[in-house]
Amino acid sequence: MRIPLKINHNSVTVNCEPDQPLAFVLRNLNLFSVKCGCGKGLCGVCTVLIDEKSVPSCLIPVSAVKDQNIITLEHFMKTDAYSDISQAFEKNDVKLCGFCNAGRIFAIHEILEQSQRPEKQLIGEFLRTFSCPCTEDDLLVKTALTAADIRRKRLGSIKYGLR
Repeated sequence: MRIPLKINHNSVTVNCEPDQPLAFVLRNLNLFSVKCGCGKGLCGVCTVLIDEKSVPSCLIPVSAVKDQNIITLEHFMKTDAYSDISQAFEKNDVKLCGFCNAGRIFAIHEILEQSQRPEKQLIGEFLRTFSCPCTEDDLLVKTALTAADIRRKRLGSIKYGLR
């Protein structure tokens, strides 16, 4: 079946079964930031943004997202929002393993979208959604708080014409 999708702001049509997991479709399109992990939505390695919400793409049938905007880490890495998060990772000397990048980065992005000044407890709960032993939870919470500070400064600079 031919299914039209909007991926990374590009319209594409894929030929697949309507119940095929979105993760497999994205991998077949050479979007390798989407990894196949547990297949149960628990590990976060297949995370994408669908209409600005981070979701495990292994749980989403491709036919369910034909009218929604799908963003993968490949595209997100070109944004100012990613730059804020990346700077925070660098500032806190956080090095992800590569397997969990999409889950961790999109989780922090969603936290920052929900609150300009997120609380430690909310961040900790949200980041624990995906488990990966490469980085301690406390360090990820600190990194999310740093990313929030960087984002507020960037947005303040734009607001007041300082950029």
